[in-house]
This record gives sequence, C-alpha cells and structure tokens, in this order.
Amino acid sequence: MMKTHFYFLLLWIAALFTLSGCEPKTTPAAAPATLSAPTIPVQQITLGPVSTFEQACARCHGPQGSFYGEAFANLSDTQLHEFIKEMMEGPAGLHPTEEDIAAMTAYHQALAAKKPYLVVMDYVEENGYRLSGQASLQSNLIIQTAGGPVQAAPDSNGNWSAQLQSPPQSILVQKDNTQTLVDFRKPQKTIISF
Repeated sequence: MMKTHFYFLLLWIAALFTLSGCEPKTTPAAAPATLSAPTIPVQQITLGPVSTFEQACARCHGPQGSFYGEAFANLSDTQLHEFIKEMMEGPAGLHPTEEDIAAMTAYHQALAAKKPYLVVMDYVEENGYRLSGQASLQSNLIIQTAGGPVQAAPDSNGNWSAQLQSPPQSILVQKDNTQTLVDFRKPQKTIISF
C-alpha cells in the first residue's frame, strides 16, 4: 500500500479567464493515457472552507455569503485575507492555520466572483486514485481521467470524494451557468483557486 502525500489544489482559473478574456471550455480536453498523477505538493488544510463557513459564519453572513453587500466584492486580496483572518479568529472562535485562511479567502473570492469553488484536500494513490475535498454547494463535478469522465457532487456540507481507476487529468466544477476548470496536467505555482 503506497500512500502519497496530500494535495491541496486551488488555482486562480476564474481570475485568469477574467483577466485574459478567455471563456472556460465546456468540456475538459482529453490527454494521453500515459500521464502521471499530479505532482503539486502543498500543505493539508484542517478546516474545509465550505463547511466551516456554513457552520461558523452563515448565521451572520447568510448561506454561501448571501448577506454580503457590494463592499465585499470590492475588497483587495490583502484586505480580504485580513478580514477573513480576523473573522475566523474572532467571532467564529476558530484557530485557523495560514493554509486554512488561504483556503477560506479563495472561497470568499469565489463567492464574490459568483464562480464555483473547488479544493482537493486529500489525494491518495491506493487501489487506484482517491480524491476528496470540498466544492460549492449545489455544484457538480466532472473528473476527466484517461478512462473517461467520473461524476461527483458535494454533499450538504460541501464534501465530495471520488475513487478513480486512472489518474485525474482535470476537474470541471459547474454551478448554475458558471464553471471552473482545474487542470491537473499543468504545473501550478499557486495554492489558491476558484
């Protein structure tokens, strides 16, 4: 039994699409079957952003941030990070790590941009490939592998998992009429994404 280290994937796909003027593809492109598993080591988060928000923050800020006003969307990345840190440590009474704060900040950026959010919190090579993490509530995931697509959906707490026979190539997250594509085939330098 071989267990790889954990992966926490978040990339700024939506922001990149917005800045570049590109539109996300409706279906992930196929890749050669010889691709190896992702090699993006990151630190594991302890607090899932979607479930943490719904349990500790939604009572004041509304489900999925529905009580946020226009000022929220206008915060800079630095201001948002500091706001999230203060709120998690203060009113929410949490003890977040820097990785937890970064993941929650990315979730809030997804809320502000009205884009689906995805985080892969666990990636294990054992009897195939097992991935799990959190995604925007009421979203759908299509995980593209060399063997074909695998569907997944988050539960009522935002948790999702999938058992794959071949390495993941990409994950398309869809919610309403928006989508985010996480491409495992491209090396990423960042740990934050929506």
